[in-house]
Amino acid sequence: MAAFVLVHSPLVGPATWRQVADELRRRGFEALVPARRAPLDTGRPYWAAAAGDEVADLHRSGDDEVVLVGHSGAGPWLPAIGEAVAAAGRRLTAVLFVDAGLPTAGPVSATLTGPFLAQLEALTGPGGVLPPWPEWWPPETLATLVPDPVARAALVAECRPVPADLWDDPAPSPPGWPGSVPCGYLSFTYEDDASAAQERGWIVARMDGHHLQAIVDPAGVADALQLLLGALGVLP
Repeated sequence: MAAFVLVHSPLVGPATWRQVADELRRRGFEALVPARRAPLDTGRPYWAAAAGDEVADLHRSGDDEVVLVGHSGAGPWLPAIGEAVAAAGRRLTAVLFVDAGLPTAGPVSATLTGPFLAQLEALTGPGGVLPPWPEWWPPETLATLVPDPVARAALVAECRPVPADLWDDPAPSPPGWPGSVPCGYLSFTYEDDASAAQERGWIVARMDGHHLQAIVDPAGVADALQLLLGALGVLP
């Protein structure tokens, strides 16, 4: 049985996946949520540091097979992380994008909308540094998304300032990616990316909820991941 490796966005921390990992373990799966160094601590190329951190945590898994699952801003980095997983001697059995950006040939910034880029520019402080992600929004916004104060505090505690050039660092895709590795997409709110994934011929699932659904409904998200892997022929 393949181990789930749950990859969090560079804007947040493992708390976004921790409860889903716990739920998957209760169901008999192995699930890892590697804690990565903050981009501000690693420097460019940010994707390379992320790939190294993900692979360094694989020693905790006894499985030779890996299902790579990325949320949000982790999406564009999944091909590079998957290549590092394969180079470490593990077989990649599937890659799942969860409300995530898709891999792109150039910098991710080229795919961002004008209003979002304007928001980033307004938030950028001295030295080209953005405040922690929760500070991008009014406090009531995060409280609405994550009503549980304990879960919300855990999310906020892991968020660090990030470099404003995070999206200017293109992550490479191996030649022919994804090759024979099946890919799937689970969407809560990223409908444009879900539609683009469908155009690539991937199996796409949609679930009611919001971008942080994995925190507030870990059992439902675990159900959706299992169903998507079943549709891909990875799980019976």
